[in-house]
Amino acid sequence: MATTDLVTTGGFVTYQGSGFQLLDDTIIETLNQSTLMQNYKDYSSKLGFVQTPLLNPNQTFTAKVPPKSMDDVLETGVTKTMDQIFTPKKGTTQILVGDKFQRSDYFTEWAKVAKNIAGAPDAIQAELALSASEIIDLTIAYDQRYAETMLKVLTKGFSGGVLTPKGKNLFDTHTYGVTGSAVSGTFLNYTNGAITFTSSSADILAGTTRLQAIINQLKGARYENGKFVPQVGPYNLYCSRANSVFWKQVLNDNSQFSGQGSNANQESQFNFKGNIVNLIVLDLLGTPDYAGTDIGTTAMIFVTNSGSLAAAKALKNYMLKHLTIESWKNMDTKVYNTEGRAIFGCDHFGAELYIAGSTCA
Repeated sequence: MATTDLVTTGGFVTYQGSGFQLLDDTIIETLNQSTLMQNYKDYSSKLGFVQTPLLNPNQTFTAKVPPKSMDDVLETGVTKTMDQIFTPKKGTTQILVGDKFQRSDYFTEWAKVAKNIAGAPDAIQAELALSASEIIDLTIAYDQRYAETMLKVLTKGFSGGVLTPKGKNLFDTHTYGVTGSAVSGTFLNYTNGAITFTSSSADILAGTTRLQAIINQLKGARYENGKFVPQVGPYNLYCSRANSVFWKQVLNDNSQFSGQGSNANQESQFNFKGNIVNLIVLDLLGTPDYAGTDIGTTAMIFVTNSGSLAAAKALKNYMLKHLTIESWKNMDTKVYNTEGRAIFGCDHFGAELYIAGSTCA
């Protein structure tokens, strides 16, 4: 049996046909629809993840610390040899995901010989239309799983997630300093404690205090050499859809909108006590994942020093295999299958310097 040409859409979806022209043509047409734009890209840009190519599945990453100030020349006239400081190495993990749909025996037999839909029984026409929607479902399911995985890098950062290169939770008490150096200390990037999300003045004050504390923690983060991390704004405040109005009230209670020229009424940007803050709503936060487990809670918030986070590329997502949709006939069951698979991963690499959070519980 002849095979259908390989079809790609923007390098992110690959389809390998089965040779059943009737079905392959329908799937190719479906893949060409603009409705299949990858939703995970939205979460990637929202959260500040950087697409990073992997040279091999066991690749590790490390970060080079900025140098300390230049030394005095020794009395002998000889200059000191400058040390370069690197954080501990951290490896990557990838996950294999996939789902499939099956066609009926009746449809499979028709697809073997049919060139178009003309004259097909109603049941065949209905199943052909369904096969198109299933391709969309596979792509959406892949997009959502990718977005869920990126968001879990943050929600699991309080406990149970992947640790920092120093073996700490993403949101924890972190150390800085190099063995043998007089420079050492700790900084925090989390503040917990329950908040009641109502419009009362007491709750708005509690939210204001919490947000200010988290921003102050970001300003207190230090590199290994003891230097403060540059604050390259704006700060991004991430919250759930359920509590977005509350955090808008917190931001509005302490400021007007950004007031920057034509952006004076920009709804998502606020001048909060002298800090420019973007409010970003995460619709997936607090909702069930692919296995029915909630992705964090609707109470959680995260704040990023967005400019420095982007420059450091401290949140990485990587892909070993883009979404591949393949159509094939199961020779045991004799039914036609359309299957989607992908291998990807995402993680934090030194992100504790640029992001702080609160469970608000």
